Amino acid sequence: MKRPADPNKVKVKLAALCARSEQCRYDIAEKLKKTDLPAADKINILKELIEGKFIDDKRFAKSFVNDKIRFGGWGKRKIALHLRLKRIAHEHITEALDGFDDEEYQEYALKSARRRAASLDLRDYNQRAKAFKALQSRGFESNIIANALRVITSEKDVEESD
Repeated sequence: MKRPADPNKVKVKLAALCARSEQCRYDIAEKLKKTDLPAADKINILKELIEGKFIDDKRFAKSFVNDKIRFGGWGKRKIALHLRLKRIAHEHITEALDGFDDEEYQEYALKSARRRAASLDLRDYNQRAKAFKALQSRGFESNIIANALRVITSEKDVEESD
């Protein structure tokens, strides 16, 4: 027969996880559900981790936004969806997304658009639509995509006229 988990060991293990990487309340609660601890212990562990500032959904949202835009090539719409799936409060999502620099965001969108459009002829309607859909699936807003594709098209026009 398997011994029940020790609440202190579980708490220390989760605290170490939170110290290594940002975690949200939802993710830790899901991990706690998989343990065989009594419900009261699970609630106490989660409460202690929040009070000890190991878990902070606002801080998690900012980190998530930063990482997904810079390293994942995601747009704000996709990020917002994934944060909602993690049960992050709307005000934390809005604050984290608004806190990311607009010019920097547009640069990352342009970088992503360049990767998607590298093998496409954007003057062809179907290929332009293909690039547009690919960027929409990454979560970028329509106006950001249209602007990025316009910039890329004008750059290619300048290159070809030289």
